[in-house]
Amino acid sequence: MRCESGRITMIIGSDSMIGGAVMAHLEHALEPVVGTYFLPESSGKNRTYLDLSRDLSGWRPDRPVRVAYLCAGVTKLEDCRQDPAGSARINVGGTVAVAKALIEQGAFVVFLSSNRVFDGSRPHVEPDSVHCPVTEYGRQKAETERILRQW
Repeated sequence: MRCESGRITMIIGSDSMIGGAVMAHLEHALEPVVGTYFLPESSGKNRTYLDLSRDLSGWRPDRPVRVAYLCAGVTKLEDCRQDPAGSARINVGGTVAVAKALIEQGAFVVFLSSNRVFDGSRPHVEPDSVHCPVTEYGRQKAETERILRQW
């Protein structure tokens, strides 16, 4: 589906594994897409730098966005355990700030959650089941989900 009225698709975290795959697919399909990156080696055409650990209260996309995929974050369980405040600044604060700015300008936002919002005691948990995370990463993803569901 081509983007209507000049709106683009934005991949927040196009230097992540999933974000990179989505970005490559859309570029191959010749869709108008822009990705954000954090790692310097990921810079390039249709890429813009974004650090989710910074104050993003004034951040706005520089082009109208039709749909945005939120794929950036600290995903290693040990990194989140060792630095809960720093990882939460990215996984909750930064992600929510970017989502809010995108939603306010009319974008449809897709947030990638994790099975880590559940404790793993039951297989095939329904997506709307009560969260019961046992890791810091899972707690952060659950908190971000809770906030985004309000919108």
